[in-house]
Amino acid sequence: SIEKLSLNQIKQINYPFFKKISDEIYKKAQDKDGYYCSSSGNYRSKYRMHFEIDHIISLSKGGLTTIQNLQLLSRWENRKKGLL
Repeated sequence: SIEKLSLNQIKQINYPFFKKISDEIYKKAQDKDGYYCSSSGNYRSKYRMHFEIDHIISLSKGGLTTIQNLQLLSRWENRKKGLL
């Protein structure tokens, strides 16, 4: 199932599907002023390059690559999460 793959794997085998997922996550995280907001609420920016899409429940813990299990975090927040 494609939902068991990482975003990078999906990007390599089915770029249009990856783009669709990515665009949906960014759209979901955009406020009325056009800023993207991290899921934590601690960071906002107009630039996608400041963010990364992250699994809420990691693939290694049984999470899937679905819209419901993905969130937007700033790059810094995602690195910090990885250290915990």
